[in-house]
Amino acid sequence: MPNSIQDIDKFFSKVRSLEANYWSNRLVEEKTQFTSFIEREILFQKEIKAIRQKETPYYNIFEVLNIRHRETKTHTPFLVHLLNPKASHEQGALFLNAFFKDVLGTDFRYEEMMRFEVYEEKNTNYGRVDIYLEFSINNQAYGIVIENKIYAGNQPQQLERYYNYLRRDEKLCIKNIMVVYLTVNKKRAERGTIRKSLSQLLYNQNVLVDIGYKEDLINWLVKCQKKCTSEMVKYTLKQYQQTITYL
Repeated sequence: MPNSIQDIDKFFSKVRSLEANYWSNRLVEEKTQFTSFIEREILFQKEIKAIRQKETPYYNIFEVLNIRHRETKTHTPFLVHLLNPKASHEQGALFLNAFFKDVLGTDFRYEEMMRFEVYEEKNTNYGRVDIYLEFSINNQAYGIVIENKIYAGNQPQQLERYYNYLRRDEKLCIKNIMVVYLTVNKKRAERGTIRKSLSQLLYNQNVLVDIGYKEDLINWLVKCQKKCTSEMVKYTLKQYQQTITYL
């Protein structure tokens, strides 16, 4: 009997020893794996940091200057710049022609124009126009008003006043004018900006047109980036596209 108890004690002692060795080896193994994981994570973070330093994927000058939401100080002047074939972007009529075709759905081309001018914040007897394009083709004069609305409120009869400006002061026939209502998400001209009966008439004749930053301008910028020959301008367009995305 004593021998049996001693044998049992030896057995359990051996079991405990084996169990202790197992957990000791397991802890060593897990510690080694954890250390290896930490080392790989450190290397990974170094690689990420190097890529960010080189590519700067989150750097956006519009965000840095906190001017993303500034309608008159950011978006209007930048759009006027792009729409000017003689501007310092040196891309000629690339942006203008694409804007006519892909955003406004017209067949106007700068190369066919006898005269072209783009104005920022043009003062008129009917109010200040955010962006105004005037040009002539085959001795016919054309005028396009772009009312740029991001978060600012509408002014009373604003779109109707701009329509009257084109018709009365510029003396343009209705088929040669366009009143463009540019908003973040392509909103229809709101009540109070133009009489309902007149808005319906102008919509039917494609004189009053709604466009959106997210619906139309982003696609326009993407297409222009593909054709742009300047890497600096292309990168600026990409930053502006990102800025519009978060309006």
